[in-house]
Amino acid sequence: MAEVNFPGALPLVQWAWRKMSTQNRKSVLTIIGSTSSVKARSDEAVYVATKHAQAGLARSLGMQADEQKLPVRVALFLPGAMKTPFWNGRDLQADLYVFQ
Repeated sequence: MAEVNFPGALPLVQWAWRKMSTQNRKSVLTIIGSTSSVKARSDEAVYVATKHAQAGLARSLGMQADEQKLPVRVALFLPGAMKTPFWNGRDLQADLYVFQ
């Protein structure tokens, strides 16, 4: 997870950022994270760390775009849990959204 969730996404985000920030039209860079990026979870430390990294990158790029008046906006989506076998036998926390 630590080798995929952030390091895997980073080259793609960097490529898109360079392309979007140098063109003369408005665009939106969309990063999909997780609700785990805003709440620590005791049994998911590595996953949470990678999602914190994604959210931090998105927020910082958004600030940079504003400060430099670039034609790029950054959208960060934080979906919650979905009903999958991963959750079998585990209590779902109240802040997680479950879709069937």
